[in-house]
Amino acid sequence: RNYGKILFIVAVIKLLFTFYSQTINGILIGFERYSIPSVVAFVTLIIRTVIVIGALIIRQSAVLIVTIDTIIAAVSFIYTFMYCIKKFKIRFVFKDFNKNIFLIAIFYFGT
Repeated sequence: RNYGKILFIVAVIKLLFTFYSQTINGILIGFERYSIPSVVAFVTLIIRTVIVIGALIIRQSAVLIVTIDTIIAAVSFIYTFMYCIKKFKIRFVFKDFNKNIFLIAIFYFGT
């Protein structure tokens, strides 16, 4: 099996979720909700610790740990994203989004 490629792909997905979460956290700070990002980070840390310890007891695998981190990052992003939409009625507009960068990234990471 090619574990290195799997690790890289899952880590890139986690990096994307982390990047977007930081963007959403900036929005929360802009609306002076300083405690929300801290609480989400703390809860994420506690949940990650418990799940990783349980996973390491059952099976020792780097792919499993990176996958757990990716899922937790995705859940954290979705929670903060939905919080921003519901509490602040935020809309995200991709009118000026450069599609060429997206296509280059797909080509680069797809090969």
